[in-house]
Amino acid sequence: MPKKVFDDDFKREAIKLAEQSAIVGKSIASVAKDLGINSRNLYHWVNKASKDENGVIVTDSEMTKLRKELAEVKLERDILKKAVAIFSRQQK
Repeated sequence: MPKKVFDDDFKREAIKLAEQSAIVGKSIASVAKDLGINSRNLYHWVNKASKDENGVIVTDSEMTKLRKELAEVKLERDILKKAVAIFSRQQK
């Protein structure tokens, strides 16, 4: 049986629904059942998710993508700093 892959939008909405349902006393397991997903998945998504400064839910996979992108940008920045240092020495 192939593993189901859920996109970040689905995860974000499921997390939001679980948080809202908790306010009225509905369990994460019952929300997962209503969505037709494994309750362990929803528990994991809720525990791994975080919110940005605007209160927008950021999923674990989005955080992984952002960390990778940040590492690439830092590498590019460091390369540019070295290039500037080399070119400024050559002009003197």
